[in-house]
Amino acid sequence: LVRRLPSWVCGHTETPFAGRSIRDVAELSGNEAEEVEVHSYWPDGSFSYGRSVQSEGFVVRIQMIDNDPNHLEEKLQFSDFEPPEGWPEWTRFAFRPGVSLLRVPDETESDG
Repeated sequence: LVRRLPSWVCGHTETPFAGRSIRDVAELSGNEAEEVEVHSYWPDGSFSYGRSVQSEGFVVRIQMIDNDPNHLEEKLQFSDFEPPEGWPEWTRFAFRPGVSLLRVPDETESDG
C-alpha cells in the first residue's frame, strides 16, 4: 500500500456541504444543516465527494500548518472541473483549491 495521506484523513466523512456553497455553510449555526454530503479520501490521495460536479480527483499536496500534525492544508486537483464561462480552457487543469483539515479528538462514551 502506497500511503500519501495520514490514516486519520482516509475514510468517509459526512459534511454539511450538500447543495450549498462554502460561504453558505460558514453562515450556518447549530444543527441547521439537515442534508449531508459524504467526502471520501483514500490512502493513495484520491478523493470523491457525494455531488455531481467538482466531485473527484486527487490531493496534489498536503502539509502541516504551524508544525501541528493534526492541522493540515491540502491542495486538490479535480478531475471533473469545468471552468466557469470566461475562464481559459487551461484552468481545467490548474484550478487547485485549498482545504484545511483539523483532526478532532475521538468521541468517547461518558458516564454522565
